[in-house]
Amino acid sequence: MRVEQAQGAAITFDRVEKSFAQKGGAPVMALADCSLTVEPGTITGIIGRSGAGKSTLLRMVNGLERPTGAGCWSAGATWARRRAPSCARSAARSA
Repeated sequence: MRVEQAQGAAITFDRVEKSFAQKGGAPVMALADCSLTVEPGTITGIIGRSGAGKSTLLRMVNGLERPTGAGCWSAGATWARRRAPSCARSAARSA
């Protein structure tokens, strides 16, 4: 599957996942299969219930968290994180 940044997007998340280890139990999935595109110059709000992953998503945007599962995310034309081999190939093609 070919994964690319949306044309001209300021931020692109494609199938990003984030889980947190839980002492003595199964990991807690904060984000699963999360895709989002934010165009330059737009104002975007993230709304949802408590525990839905809003803060985790924002922490990933500003680089305070890293994805734990497959998916690519970028800021502008620069790939901020690469988590899957297809992401690295896509980043090389878009450079």
